[in-house]
Amino acid sequence: MPSQNHVHRYKRAKLGKGKDFIIYQCVLPDCTHYLSAERIVGKKNLCWVCDKPHTIYQDSNGVLARPHCRACTKTKEKKRDDDYDFPIPMILP
Repeated sequence: MPSQNHVHRYKRAKLGKGKDFIIYQCVLPDCTHYLSAERIVGKKNLCWVCDKPHTIYQDSNGVLARPHCRACTKTKEKKRDDDYDFPIPMILP
Protein backbone atom coordinates (compact mmCIF):
# COMPACT_ATOMS: atom_id res chain seq x y z
CA MET A 1 0.00 0.00 0.00
CA PRO A 2 1.50 3.39 -0.98
CA SER A 3 2.18 6.04 1.62
CA GLN A 4 -0.35 8.91 1.76
CA ASN A 5 2.02 11.70 2.83
CA HIS A 6 0.46 14.72 1.16
CA VAL A 7 -1.59 17.82 1.92
CA HIS A 8 -5.24 16.93 1.47
CA ARG A 9 -7.78 18.79 -0.67
CA TYR A 10 -11.02 18.66 1.30
CA LYS A 11 -14.56 18.91 -0.03
CA ARG A 12 -17.75 18.89 2.05
CA ALA A 13 -20.06 15.89 1.68
CA LYS A 14 -23.45 15.30 3.30
CA LEU A 15 -24.28 11.77 4.40
CA GLY A 16 -27.22 9.97 5.92
CA LYS A 17 -30.86 9.52 5.02
CA GLY A 18 -31.70 13.17 5.69
CA LYS A 19 -28.29 14.42 4.49
CA ASP A 20 -27.71 15.86 7.95
CA PHE A 21 -24.30 14.34 8.77
CA ILE A 22 -21.47 16.45 7.30
CA ILE A 23 -17.95 15.17 6.61
CA TYR A 24 -14.98 16.55 4.69
CA GLN A 25 -13.31 14.09 2.34
CA CYS A 26 -10.04 14.36 0.42
CA VAL A 27 -10.71 14.39 -3.33
CA LEU A 28 -7.15 13.62 -4.45
CA PRO A 29 -6.72 10.35 -6.39
CA ASP A 30 -6.09 7.22 -4.30
CA CYS A 31 -6.83 9.02 -1.01
CA THR A 32 -9.66 7.81 1.20
CA HIS A 33 -9.10 10.25 4.09
CA TYR A 34 -12.07 12.04 5.64
CA LEU A 35 -12.85 14.06 8.80
CA SER A 36 -16.00 15.07 10.60
CA ALA A 37 -17.06 18.72 10.35
CA GLU A 38 -16.16 19.34 14.01
CA ARG A 39 -12.50 18.40 13.43
CA ILE A 40 -11.77 20.18 10.13
CA VAL A 41 -10.88 23.66 11.46
CA GLY A 42 -7.12 24.05 11.85
CA LYS A 43 -6.17 21.30 9.37
CA LYS A 44 -3.93 21.84 6.33
CA ASN A 45 -5.68 21.94 2.96
CA LEU A 46 -4.82 22.73 -0.66
CA CYS A 47 -6.64 25.89 -1.74
CA TRP A 48 -9.29 25.25 -4.40
CA VAL A 49 -8.37 28.53 -6.14
CA CYS A 50 -4.55 28.89 -6.03
CA ASP A 51 -3.47 25.30 -5.12
CA LYS A 52 -1.27 26.52 -2.23
CA PRO A 53 -1.43 24.83 1.20
CA HIS A 54 -3.19 26.77 3.97
CA THR A 55 -4.86 26.18 7.32
CA ILE A 56 -8.65 25.86 7.24
CA TYR A 57 -10.39 28.65 9.15
CA GLN A 58 -13.99 29.10 10.20
CA ASP A 59 -15.86 32.25 9.27
CA SER A 60 -19.30 33.42 10.37
CA ASN A 61 -21.00 30.94 8.01
CA GLY A 62 -18.94 27.93 9.08
CA VAL A 63 -16.47 26.09 6.87
CA LEU A 64 -16.88 26.35 3.11
CA ALA A 65 -17.86 23.43 0.89
CA ARG A 66 -14.55 23.81 -0.98
CA PRO A 67 -12.20 25.55 1.48
CA HIS A 68 -9.86 28.16 0.04
CA CYS A 69 -7.23 30.41 1.61
CA ARG A 70 -7.90 33.90 2.89
CA ALA A 71 -5.81 35.41 0.10
CA CYS A 72 -8.31 34.02 -2.44
CA THR A 73 -11.37 35.22 -0.53
CA LYS A 74 -13.19 38.05 -2.28
CA THR A 75 -14.16 40.67 0.28
CA LYS A 76 -14.99 44.35 0.21
CA GLU A 77 -12.54 45.20 2.97
CA LYS A 78 -8.81 45.13 2.35
CA LYS A 79 -6.86 42.39 4.13
CA ARG A 80 -3.85 43.25 6.28
CA ASP A 81 -0.56 41.46 5.60
CA ASP A 82 -0.71 39.58 8.92
CA ASP A 83 -4.14 38.09 8.05
CA TYR A 84 -2.59 35.68 5.56
CA ASP A 85 -1.34 32.18 6.34
CA PHE A 86 1.84 32.54 4.28
CA PRO A 87 4.55 35.20 4.29
CA ILE A 88 4.16 38.00 1.77
CA PRO A 89 7.48 39.40 0.46
CA MET A 90 8.05 43.10 1.01
CA ILE A 91 8.70 45.15 -2.12
CA LEU A 92 11.13 47.94 -1.48
CA PRO A 93 11.32 51.04 -3.71
